[in-house]
Amino acid sequence: MKKVTIGKSTIELEKVDGAFLLNGVSVMLDIHQKTPVNYHVLHGSGSYMVEVVHIDRDRKVVNMLINGVAVTTAVEDELDLVLEKIGFEKGAGSGDNEVRAPMPGAILDMLVAEGQTVQKGDPLLILEAMKMENVIKSPIDGVVKSLCTAVGESVEKGKILLIF
Repeated sequence: MKKVTIGKSTIELEKVDGAFLLNGVSVMLDIHQKTPVNYHVLHGSGSYMVEVVHIDRDRKVVNMLINGVAVTTAVEDELDLVLEKIGFEKGAGSGDNEVRAPMPGAILDMLVAEGQTVQKGDPLLILEAMKMENVIKSPIDGVVKSLCTAVGESVEKGKILLIF
């Protein structure tokens, strides 16, 4: 299942046995890929030409044109939804000037240094949790003021990892 946000509207989209469920309701969607970035979508009596303009895989954002109208979508996949359900923070930001551990784990690598300028979405560090490597990314544009942890350190959920 994926949760797709377009503007202020959010829908749940799932493909089960070749059929699509939209917010839990079966819908008829016929999707034909014309080129690697162009699709023809038939939904009921509607026909839509979709052109994928840009995919930001890190932020999980897709910019597209639907019948010539620019649309930006944010997509949450099954992992995002499971983490949200069990109470882990989406992303690691918890304040305007700090990054906290979204879950307990061990710091595998620090990818930034004090005084370094970062952009929103830039990788900051790698946190190993539940045998998975999680890249913690910057929630804001800023300058790293101080690192509050070190490689090899075990951290608990909510521990401040760095301050901008």
